[in-house]
Amino acid sequence: VLKIVGGVGYRPPWTYHGKIVHHWEGVVCEVLRNEAVADREHEEDTRALGRMYNWFAENLWRAEDVIQLLAGGAAVTSRGPGRWRRDKGHERSFWLDWPSQKPLAFGGPKENATMETWFLQFDRHFDKFAAGRLATAHSAAGVAQDMLEAMFRRVFVSVTHEWCNTANECGHS
Repeated sequence: VLKIVGGVGYRPPWTYHGKIVHHWEGVVCEVLRNEAVADREHEEDTRALGRMYNWFAENLWRAEDVIQLLAGGAAVTSRGPGRWRRDKGHERSFWLDWPSQKPLAFGGPKENATMETWFLQFDRHFDKFAAGRLATAHSAAGVAQDMLEAMFRRVFVSVTHEWCNTANECGHS
């Protein structure tokens, strides 16, 4: 819920291309606490469950793995099955136990995988997380598939716009 606290830009009335505008050019809003959201804060948040997350450790342009946390503590990953549990001391945090690498059948090395434990700290919308493996000080990042697709669309639009402006090629028929 938003509360308008003031206007920015031109004060009404103002003109634009010969027309009178009777509204602020822009507004400043305060985000108010939603009672339905406040009531849910005491429940366990399930927004991370069922979403597909891309795992970035070595390369920020291509995900190395994917994970999906399921209800009941099961984790489906591109490395094989895993388990997750909530961290009791941190809001939006989970512990993930999963194989250290993909199996040979999925392109992994010949050595057998061991189970690794990672700490995942999600943002408030459960769209992304930072991950750390405490035993080795390794880190990674995760981004939900839908969020990653939106990011790629924005990059594509930005690159296309930049090319059009530079080449003066777009919009001319």
